[in-house]
Amino acid sequence: MPGVPMSVFSYDALFSEPIGLGSATPWTRKVDPRLLMLHDLGAGGVARLVDTVSATAEPRGAMARRLGMPMAGLADSALATAGPIDPLAAGVRLAGERVLLRTFVRWAESGGRHPELPEGFGYRESVNLPGTSLVEVDLASLPVLAGMPEVAALELARPAAITAEPCTNGAKPGPSSQQSDGPDLSTRQVVMGVVDMRFDLLHPDLAWSVRWSPEHWPQYAAGPGGDVSKVRALFDLSAGAVVARKDIEAELAAWTAQAAQLDSRFQGFQQLEHLPYADDDILDHHGLMCATVAAGTGQSPEQGIVGPARDSDLLLAALDGAGQGMPSTADLVEALAWMSSQPREGERLVVNVSMGTAFGPHDGTSLDVACIDELSKRTGMVVVVAAGNENQLGRHVRTEGRGEAVTTLTWTVQAHDPVNGYARVAPTSPDGVQVWGSHGVPLKAFLRPPGMDPGDPPLTLAIDHRGQVDIVHQHRVIGTLYWDNRSRWAPTGDARIEIWWVPRPGFELPLGDWTLAVVPLADREQVVNIDAWLGVNDAANITWTNPSPLVDEATLSDLATGFLPVVVGNAHTWRLGDDDPQSPHDRGDGLHLNTTSGCGPTRDGRNGVDFSARGTAVRLPAARHRKGGDQPPVELYRYGTGTSVSAPRVAGVVAQLLAADDSIAPGDVAHRLAEVRGLNHATDTGFGRGFIE
Repeated sequence: MPGVPMSVFSYDALFSEPIGLGSATPWTRKVDPRLLMLHDLGAGGVARLVDTVSATAEPRGAMARRLGMPMAGLADSALATAGPIDPLAAGVRLAGERVLLRTFVRWAESGGRHPELPEGFGYRESVNLPGTSLVEVDLASLPVLAGMPEVAALELARPAAITAEPCTNGAKPGPSSQQSDGPDLSTRQVVMGVVDMRFDLLHPDLAWSVRWSPEHWPQYAAGPGGDVSKVRALFDLSAGAVVARKDIEAELAAWTAQAAQLDSRFQGFQQLEHLPYADDDILDHHGLMCATVAAGTGQSPEQGIVGPARDSDLLLAALDGAGQGMPSTADLVEALAWMSSQPREGERLVVNVSMGTAFGPHDGTSLDVACIDELSKRTGMVVVVAAGNENQLGRHVRTEGRGEAVTTLTWTVQAHDPVNGYARVAPTSPDGVQVWGSHGVPLKAFLRPPGMDPGDPPLTLAIDHRGQVDIVHQHRVIGTLYWDNRSRWAPTGDARIEIWWVPRPGFELPLGDWTLAVVPLADREQVVNIDAWLGVNDAANITWTNPSPLVDEATLSDLATGFLPVVVGNAHTWRLGDDDPQSPHDRGDGLHLNTTSGCGPTRDGRNGVDFSARGTAVRLPAARHRKGGDQPPVELYRYGTGTSVSAPRVAGVVAQLLAADDSIAPGDVAHRLAEVRGLNHATDTGFGRGFIE
């Protein structure tokens, strides 16, 4: 299904009709489209895919085959049923269709775990989170797994790949403490993790010590603890490989040597293969920004950025998120599980996640949110999540529907709505709508695009079906609309409707009102809450028109609706100008909530936001491009705004809290931090418990 946005196909979504794979055994009601796409490639296509993955996972040092989640560690032995494995073959056998695929399995509610699997299945369970497992399975055995009644849904993670040895940096001591100017505690015993898209690891604020030449060339040097880079390890999920600190420091040493040789005659450098650099500055900026705001060392000659956790080592996970700011659940869980396995004895771990999307149940029951909570409970890892920047367009509406009565939702597409979002990142970043109904009531739905002849019947979004149709305007096909209407979200039984539209290159959507008529299938007097979110790209010109959007309400990223993460909004203490719009959350003490900052409550009535922090027009590190030229790369800083800036600031403060008391459980962090900071325990759905400077 090329071109189908993967967000349409959620884990709970089940196909209502059998889907054949060109074999005698069809897969029915439980197959992720990515599995179908991979199967359609055939053996040769799979080989090319595996070769591509393997090529980016160059062995470094003592290599071994990684089995399952990184938390399971490395293993030299083969799978019991898969035959011998050559570690230099990137963990994959191509002969005889024995291609090991990493597959995310969601078990049926009645099935639970199923340890008794058919002989020769080529299966290894590597993690079990609530109702789910991450397994490795032969391509030939996938129909067997899909046909098991205990399996509700499958999602392809990716072919297994080689990774590096555990990144413990040998027996080196931890980073040395930098002198603090105030009462802040050293965070040397707290590791700071950052899950993001990509990182520029050569920025001086991620090094322990940097000397600068007269031409502003950085010369990286070891700090008092013997390390050069703050980054203990980087897990590059796109390559399936872990990069140890020694490899990062080798790249820093190459820069230093090259700078000494060339002086100011900059000739460019080859990037380290596993360091996920790109020509696009948005992705490189974002990961670098979060890591530095939380734990920067301030080694730049231009007033470098010093984070609250400046004494902490960094663990980084580069997900990319398909360039749209939201990783797959499997990648996110794998990254967090790897991070939770890395701290040494006596260390605590704080992880910042400044990613997310408005789509989801907004009640803490989505799979990625549940996995974050479970990993936090198991490991003591504290996760800090950005509230999201979904508030500027009134993305959320809520209305009350009644059984058998029509409730109309209308959104308007105005002129010049861009279709690309991050234009240099995602060539087709689609817009969409997601609707949730309460009390387990299915929703009939009928969609009418703008310009449709009043006499023509609307598009019927049948319950427990999905489909796609061409968008035709002036007798031309200008795009494709995808829809999925599910009567039951497994954790709560609530109904959910998703609609996505993808214009063809060079076309915009038809302008005007798009109308969705929703009919709850319930008794006439039963009231059903209907919540709807616009999932639009950052520059979209799409707004709700009827009913009126709820301003500053329930616009959190779904990742921010969990029960254990610390959720952070974006506030500031000064007005941007006379045209700076007021937020209903603004207070008389001069504290302003940025009008883009996601707000609670969650759909199940919790406050949502724990704290707010400065995230408006903040000076941030900039990723430097290495494209050649005759000048050293000196563009080190820029300015930016968003909850992605606020969250790592608070993550660094949480590291200080755990440095003072390493016994605090993840669920108690927000309460204890409010106590230490003297903040009011009364909460606001925008500011949370208060502003952390």
